Amino acid sequence: MLAHLYRRRYSWYSMSPPKPGAEMRMRLSARLSRITASWRRPSMHRLAISFAIACTLTFGLDQWLHHQIESSGQAENTLTQGLFGVAAIYHRLVTSSPRKPVPRYTALVTLSASASPPGLSVFNTCQERGFLGSVLTTLSRSHPTVVVIDKYFGKDTCPAADPGTAALVDGVRALCESHVKVVVGRAVNSEARSQAGVSRSYPLDPALSFGQNGTCVSEGVLNIDLDLRRVDLWWPNVQPVNGIQGAPPSLALAAALAASPDLLANGRLAGWSAGSPPPYVSFLKENQFRRYNLQARSLVCGTQGRACTYDELSPAVRELAHRPVIVIGEDIPELDRHDTVIGDIPGYMLQANYIESLLDDRVIRPVAEGWNLVTGLVVFVGFEYILWRFHRAPLAAVWRLIVLFGGVSLVIYLSVVLLGYYLNPAAVSIIAVLLRVADLALGTLPGSYERAPT
Repeated sequence: MLAHLYRRRYSWYSMSPPKPGAEMRMRLSARLSRITASWRRPSMHRLAISFAIACTLTFGLDQWLHHQIESSGQAENTLTQGLFGVAAIYHRLVTSSPRKPVPRYTALVTLSASASPPGLSVFNTCQERGFLGSVLTTLSRSHPTVVVIDKYFGKDTCPAADPGTAALVDGVRALCESHVKVVVGRAVNSEARSQAGVSRSYPLDPALSFGQNGTCVSEGVLNIDLDLRRVDLWWPNVQPVNGIQGAPPSLALAAALAASPDLLANGRLAGWSAGSPPPYVSFLKENQFRRYNLQARSLVCGTQGRACTYDELSPAVRELAHRPVIVIGEDIPELDRHDTVIGDIPGYMLQANYIESLLDDRVIRPVAEGWNLVTGLVVFVGFEYILWRFHRAPLAAVWRLIVLFGGVSLVIYLSVVLLGYYLNPAAVSIIAVLLRVADLALGTLPGSYERAPT
């Protein structure tokens, strides 16, 4: 009797209430146990099939996405926008350096309806040339290092004796006389680009000659890569520009070389050649350029929009005009705008981002696709092993998966920030894991299973 009472008393004292959160953890563990109870070790043959299908799907999606963008010029449908959204998030995560990038080299001059004098339209090409000539003459009196014009000037667009064209040529000549380097855009012929297939040598549209080639005026190709996260340095399959033998440089590279002639001998671009793949860049947001953005009308004076003397310039204009690289371009709705990882921005701001990245050594070399596949395979095998090995301890499996994905993320981040290599195993590893989960649920892939050890 006493022993029975003692046992009851002991049991009553030992029944303490559960700790906060213990019941929730028990329920979560039970639910995970039910999910992973059927997780069995697949044969190597089965794993190989899953990963091979993942590689095929990754390659197919990549090719389809590029085809969609090349045919339409932008990501128009929901699927392509979603894929670009995922790529944008990944790019921003891996390129977010501890040193927050800011505009260090460039200032912008905006040509638009609101930034130009009343009555001047950017669609009146010949009239705009005269206005731009006055802007260039004003800049020549503040002595920047480089002036980049994110435009191309057709040879026969305006009449031979057009006063606007004459003013534009005079503005370029004034910059040259002030020892300012000028970089002008050239465009690949649109008819040649619209033809099916890939040509070995695309022609350039005939361009206006400024008579200063080889001295202070250089040219760069305006066209950009379909993948806006990457900057093309050279265009090997485009005819040479004036004054340069071999593959013509992009506008961004021509501008960066004008500001820093030793660019290709130092830093991450050292040893880069025309045959190298285009590097990835990190981006500055549009609002970061707001402080360094000049309205074009602030660089002309008088009712007729004449060039200003240095004394007529405001202190703010003088300060910004002294920045090493001035990028001039148009900001027109629905025209030359690009959907990038930082949102929809005008073309000249995209070029400024490329120039900033090149001069600030914020370029990232893409690794061979094989390394992405190997890293993706490591993630997939690690995922499979953890869920098989700890299938009876689901919470332990979850923590180890967090460590796995966290460790892989850290390795990718360090490879970008410290080594300058763009490693991207995300697509193939995610698709492989999803296929494995679908295989577990549906059992559609051929192969035998072995039960995990107890």
